[in-house]
Amino acid sequence: IDRIWTTRNLEISRAGYSAFGGACPSDHRGLWLDISTASVLGHRPPRLLRPVAHRLNSKHPRLRQKYCNQVLQAYWAQGVNKEFKKLSVLRNQYRDDPTASDEIRLLYNQIHGKTRTIRKKVAESIRKVARGEVPWSPRLQKFRDEIELWERVMKRYEGQTTSPTIIRRLAKRCGKISEVENSNPQNALKSLKEAHQKYKQAKPQASQWRVEHLHGLADALAHERNTTRAHEIKILLRTEEQRRQGLAARRLRGKLVKRAVTRVSYTDEYGQSLEATDPHVIAEVCAQSNLQRQHRCLSTPFLQNPLLDIVGYL
Repeated sequence: IDRIWTTRNLEISRAGYSAFGGACPSDHRGLWLDISTASVLGHRPPRLLRPVAHRLNSKHPRLRQKYCNQVLQAYWAQGVNKEFKKLSVLRNQYRDDPTASDEIRLLYNQIHGKTRTIRKKVAESIRKVARGEVPWSPRLQKFRDEIELWERVMKRYEGQTTSPTIIRRLAKRCGKISEVENSNPQNALKSLKEAHQKYKQAKPQASQWRVEHLHGLADALAHERNTTRAHEIKILLRTEEQRRQGLAARRLRGKLVKRAVTRVSYTDEYGQSLEATDPHVIAEVCAQSNLQRQHRCLSTPFLQNPLLDIVGYL
């Protein structure tokens, strides 16, 4: 058999033979052909964009302060403050000379692009996103840091690529600077096994340490929002329980990872049920649905005359 039969509507761009034994161990040659996706499925499916968890949480005062400090440091390092001063001078000159608008617009766009890039880069590296299987806390993180430290040291001894800067940073954080400097492959492997054993022993206390961490976070939130500690800890514990229940439910259903929206059903102006798969059509349908839901009150009696003239807009 030296042919492949297909239907007429398939668009075949290439075809050929593989080498003897290329497809499977045999004395035959495999046949192959390249078919376009649009001709097989009837359309070109959109590229799937998976939802990404945000690393920056503005509700946490400590994380927000850390973000602001890193952004300001990056501003000073890249000279954004000098550009701000130059923009202020041009703004004052613009009052007397309106022809300087082009230079102001160019400098403003330059500052906007630079500051946006800095903020985005800092937000992406501000913290690690915990999946929630083991409750996170600063005390438990110390055990994980020690495991990561010795794993990187072992990679260095095995000839794999790893960052010396991260090793020094982890060693300083774990208080293992002298141990890392005087280590050898045998000692590093032994330390790695001990770090895993320590983490295994500490793991049952993760839930308790998480509650202690939330109590400390509640103190910071209460001080910032001028509320009581009991009020903030109540909200945090309720949110934690809802997150835990949701994670357990998703784990049972096998849906730990959020899937992208690839299909939306809607009703058109003629009452027909249709299905949208194109990303632009999905966005337009969702926007139209939100607009209709938000404008339902426009047909109520209080937004119609004569009540509108009597009562007015509140």
